Amino acid sequence: MRLPFRSKLGRQWGSALAADHYAARQRKTWGILCDLERAVGDADAATEARRKAVEAYLAYRRAGGENQNPSAQLYGATTQAIAKGQTDQARAQLAQPLEHPDPPAWAKALIPTLQAILKGDRNPALADNPDLDYDDAAEVRLLLEALPAEA
Repeated sequence: MRLPFRSKLGRQWGSALAADHYAARQRKTWGILCDLERAVGDADAATEARRKAVEAYLAYRRAGGENQNPSAQLYGATTQAIAKGQTDQARAQLAQPLEHPDPPAWAKALIPTLQAILKGDRNPALADNPDLDYDDAAEVRLLLEALPAEA
């Protein structure tokens, strides 16, 4: 059974977002809508909702908002490892959670992305991985923008 999220619910949420002045609510609502659209198989609507969630999160962070997610320490550790030239050690430490029998989905998406950055990859497309949570996609983009273009 296909639920009409894109048509009825999507429009209702879109209208509510247009009137909502709180960035946190906007990005979280767009993130939820992305999950719902994925669940009903509407890839185009899910992609658009995710794009809007990422944009809202980027606006929040660029306005001085803090990364309050548990993964925040991973970004700091990645930045420090690059600055200190300790990327091999950082990649090895990042791999540890993936060695467990059932790592969380966010880790399966984020850790290989950070490992690629530690290997010197600075391709902005790393942030476009649809398996990354919207906030991690934005944080990867911010990390790449802060790093030198060449590793």
